Amino acid sequence: GYLENEDEDRKVLQQVQRALKPQGRFLLETIQREALLRYFAPHEISRHASGLIVLEERSFDLLTSRNNGQVTMLDADGQRNEYHHSVRIYTLTELARMLAEAGLPVQTYYGGLDGRNLSLTSLRQVVLSQKSN
Repeated sequence: GYLENEDEDRKVLQQVQRALKPQGRFLLETIQREALLRYFAPHEISRHASGLIVLEERSFDLLTSRNNGQVTMLDADGQRNEYHHSVRIYTLTELARMLAEAGLPVQTYYGGLDGRNLSLTSLRQVVLSQKSN
């Protein structure tokens, strides 16, 4: 989801499939869309012991499923840095389809790297797929 569009993301999965040995496995860990929307916070301010202040402003585009953000970092000395990001957030259904199309059918999925069950409140989703040939 870090690339410009779904076609670019598909190309990455195709390259992963090509790089794997026969029956090789691929583990993909991402944020889960359902939980992101449930707990969505449009802004956040965090202060660090060093004096750094981080301001985050977020928006979620329901049509494109892109999580857009602007991060402003204010150093203790007053220096300011800004960063922008836009990430496509895929559902498990979308990931499973894209992986299958790339020759990496889903074997199992979890709600975290610790193997917990995936639920609507899981912040992360982990998908394990395997090269089909």
